[in-house]
Amino acid sequence: LPLQLIDQVITNSFSEWKDKVIELQNKVDAFFIVNHQTLKDDDGSSIDSLKAAAWYLSHIRKPEASPEKQYVQEGMLLSVDDSGFKQGYEAGRMADVILHQGKNPADIPVIAPTRGAIMVNRQRAALLGIDVSLQTGIEEYIETSAALTQYPQ
Repeated sequence: LPLQLIDQVITNSFSEWKDKVIELQNKVDAFFIVNHQTLKDDDGSSIDSLKAAAWYLSHIRKPEASPEKQYVQEGMLLSVDDSGFKQGYEAGRMADVILHQGKNPADIPVIAPTRGAIMVNRQRAALLGIDVSLQTGIEEYIETSAALTQYPQ
C-alpha cells in the first residue's frame, strides 16, 4: 500500500496524547493505535485504558487499525489479530527445541505465527459511516464497544 507515516505519538501523558491526536486528526487519513494502556493523568495516576479508548472513540472521526483483538473489543475499528496465544505457543515450541533438543537459538529460523482473524467493530464502523457488509472479507465481527459501554460519552 502507498502509505506515508505522518507522525507518531509517543507519550505516557494522557493530556499530551489527547492534544496530539486531535492535532493529527486534521493531517491523517487513518490512525494505527499500538498502545494506550500506559497513559497517566497530570497527577501521574494511571488512566484506565477503556477510559482512554472511550475518549478517543468519542473525539476522533478517522478510522483506525490496531494489532490485537482486545483493541477491537474496546471499540477500535479493525485488526488482523496478532494473537498473544499464538505467539506464546510458538515461543514454547522454540524453547522445547532449545532445551530438549539442544539446538543453538542462533540456528533456529524466525517463525511468524499464522495470521489471526480479520476483525471489525460494527459499532465503530457505524460511528464512522463505514459499510462493513459480509462481502468485505471480514472474518469476525465485534458488535459493541466495551469502552463506550463502560464510559459513555
